[in-house]
Amino acid sequence: MKKKGFRAPLGAAAMAVFCAAFLTSALPQPAAADQYFDYGLKMFQARQYKTAAQYFDVRLKSNPNDSYAQYYRGLCYHVSGSLDQAKGLYQSVISSGSDANIKALAQKQMSIIEKAQSAAGLPATASAGTPSRMPAPGAGHGSPSSADDDDDDDGPDRAIPTVVPKNAKAYFTLTPGHDDMNVDGAVNKRRLTFCFDTGAAVTMMGKNHLRECGIHPPTTPATGKIGGVGGTIDSWTMKLDITVGGITKRLPVRISEEWNHAPLLGQDFFSDIDYEIDNVGHCIHFSKSPDFVKDDAYTIPFQRIGKHLYVQVEGEKGKKTQMIVDTGAEGILLSPSNVRELGIDTAGGEPETHMGVGGTSQSIGLVVDMLRLGPIVVRHVKVSADTGNKGMVGREGSAGLLGQAFFGGWRFKVDNKNQRLRFFH
Repeated sequence: MKKKGFRAPLGAAAMAVFCAAFLTSALPQPAAADQYFDYGLKMFQARQYKTAAQYFDVRLKSNPNDSYAQYYRGLCYHVSGSLDQAKGLYQSVISSGSDANIKALAQKQMSIIEKAQSAAGLPATASAGTPSRMPAPGAGHGSPSSADDDDDDDGPDRAIPTVVPKNAKAYFTLTPGHDDMNVDGAVNKRRLTFCFDTGAAVTMMGKNHLRECGIHPPTTPATGKIGGVGGTIDSWTMKLDITVGGITKRLPVRISEEWNHAPLLGQDFFSDIDYEIDNVGHCIHFSKSPDFVKDDAYTIPFQRIGKHLYVQVEGEKGKKTQMIVDTGAEGILLSPSNVRELGIDTAGGEPETHMGVGGTSQSIGLVVDMLRLGPIVVRHVKVSADTGNKGMVGREGSAGLLGQAFFGGWRFKVDNKNQRLRFFH
């Protein structure tokens, strides 16, 4: 469904031809690439073009002459209706010294755009106008790991927050033995306790929680999937009023058949609000972003990819890897790529089983000598090494989870405007 106020017949025409000419064919791949290209390709295959574009941007930042990344970034522009940007990247591929196959594909897409512009009576160099920003074909509803998340995030279902009070706050308790951060809230003004989960892309609950709040669960066939550690399960979507800490948002909440965990309060509730987590006082303070805050030694930059917060974690001998900040995780879960990049030997570890949104997953429990996030260092820390590549697979690639075992003793603020974690010392 197109959004009100956007009209772009040229973008729609080029989009239709693009889909017919490309999406039914095999996806070209380079002989070798890095994890960001691989994650981007997975997202592109899932038609999650907005998230795929973010991964390709990361790849191009470190390797601006990667013609395959240029080509797929161009396709992301193309499918969104930003035709001039797409042409610029296709031309870079055509002019490069890359292999003939990818150059021919770029030329084919360039011809599609030029034919559409010609049919619309525009010169080949004319602007395509305002992009249509129509959802990509096949886009559906998402999940805590957003396996089929709707990238069309400024449509009529977009959550609109109330004004955040100056001193908005929510106290939390920790689940014994698991360290889940439980906060009191409400669904449609009926009380319910949530798990405050920075590792969940969306807010999620089970049909049993709806019944607890006196809300009739959906009875139609499932409309999507919810995924995370352990795999994926069927889901439904319902627009509900969620209240925590004096803040209320109407969200498209993801519903599972039954969920024996506390409902998950995910990034769709607080990603546009700054929040400070005080693990000593067991309190979450919500606030608006200040216009300027000077960085110091305890300021850690993060990157938002999709709806998750990625940080660079360092191990022994300066080896580095990317992980997701996940307050909903009890411990530290390393994905296979984390293990490889940090050079960790899993021999001698103990088998473990973890429960996640999609079921169970297997891992190896072991102790690593050191993990560092900026100036913050934990030593001889227990971690779980995922043996099944189920970190956050299906949406954000196989990034591991940095949970309460790392953050539990700190007070820190998530500055969403400036994309910083600010630790207090």
